[in-house]
Amino acid sequence: MLQVMTTPNSKTTANPKRDALAERLAAYFSPRVAELGLDLLQLRLLGARGAMRLDVRIDRQAGHGAVRLNDCRRVSRLLSTQLDAFEAEGNADLTIDGAYELEVSSPGMDRVLRHEADFQRFLGMTAKLIARREGVQESVIGVLESCEDGALTIDLGKKKPRKVVSLSDIAQANLAPTFAEWLALGEKLKRESAQLGEAESVEATDLDGEALDDDADDLDDQTVD
Repeated sequence: MLQVMTTPNSKTTANPKRDALAERLAAYFSPRVAELGLDLLQLRLLGARGAMRLDVRIDRQAGHGAVRLNDCRRVSRLLSTQLDAFEAEGNADLTIDGAYELEVSSPGMDRVLRHEADFQRFLGMTAKLIARREGVQESVIGVLESCEDGALTIDLGKKKPRKVVSLSDIAQANLAPTFAEWLALGEKLKRESAQLGEAESVEATDLDGEALDDDADDLDDQTVD
């Protein structure tokens, strides 16, 4: 039995065996989540054997509004069903050993940015990234100004010169929006959802990585066989 929950991001420590399993699971499920019309942004295994948590972050493609509760449910069903099948088949490469919780949620404020399309989608918003070049690591935070020809231009503000970073040098990148930017994104997603015929309002919790409450059922304490 898997308990399906939705909670904010949690910090994790390095565990090569666990992290390798997470990478294999991400590679397997990413195209299958895409078949549902969603993007698998992040799949992480947190905790230790017997008390693990499978943390999954999903998003809709650009122009398709905010992640809805039903999106989380569909992905949780897909993962829980297939993970049970892996265990029954004795597929050690894709089986989580011992008890674990499955957590599927929307991207949250610190949405991960991986591809050029991600940076282009969120132009005008503040992001934080770590770039590595020739053994030197640099942390950069600023407004995403443009992204083209494999290079990202960032406005650092305070009359500082703009920073140009090659996408190939970016080791990690996440949104770090101001409150005003976050509100603007919420309004944009509301308009997109309305255009798609999803008349229900997009609440703030639809965006912050916690449980989506556009339905009477709550994912907290829900179980999936």
